[in-house]
Amino acid sequence: GLANLKLREALSAAAMRDQLTGLFNRRYFEETAPRELKLAHRNGKPLALAVLDLDHFKRFNDGWGHEAGDEVLRQTARVIVECLRGTDIVCRLGGEELVALLPNSSAEDAAARLQGVRAALAALKIRLHGRELPPVTVSIGVAQAPMHGQDVAALLRAADEALYAAKAAGRDRIVAGWRVEDHQSVDADAGRWPSVALADDGAVHLSWYDASAHALMWGRFQGDGELEVAEVDGGGDFDRGTHSSL
Repeated sequence: GLANLKLREALSAAAMRDQLTGLFNRRYFEETAPRELKLAHRNGKPLALAVLDLDHFKRFNDGWGHEAGDEVLRQTARVIVECLRGTDIVCRLGGEELVALLPNSSAEDAAARLQGVRAALAALKIRLHGRELPPVTVSIGVAQAPMHGQDVAALLRAADEALYAAKAAGRDRIVAGWRVEDHQSVDADAGRWPSVALADDGAVHLSWYDASAHALMWGRFQGDGELEVAEVDGGGDFDRGTHSSL
């Protein structure tokens, strides 16, 4: 009867949700992402995919207990949903691994919207048992279909690479529009889309648009794991860089 139908619908909806955060889960993402990608392709519209990773999340669990880690995840999920549109799809794939699908959004548009998420999380104050937890920051990598990936796996890979660049550049920032261009030189005036290239001396050169700083950035990995980072000014010259360890 009607009661059984409603029960089945409720159980089906619950099966698509992450119990801790209320976000959609990995199963929902795996079913929905290919459908959204096909819809975007059919309509000739962009689709952005963002991978969000809480910086130093392990310190919450290790220093404050798993209850603190769970509360940080719940609050983070709430902030993301509040900052994004109702048509955007936010999923928890597991642990602190979060993914957002943003229909009808370019990577640049998505990065601008996600900047609101980053700022809101940085301003968030979480208290647990009367004690304030450390600040929450997030690193975000954004990719856009079809230019950064023709299928979900390629799009996720591109967003993950952008996330890695965000982490390498100091965390608490957004890197949008990663594109791999092996064995090509990095041009300081190449534009907003980041690239990675292998130099003759074996170092890895990176360039990316940092949406948080509104600047084109350049980086160079040495063999010792150090990353030299510099901002590119409007004239295509590099400002003095700093070294930071991964």
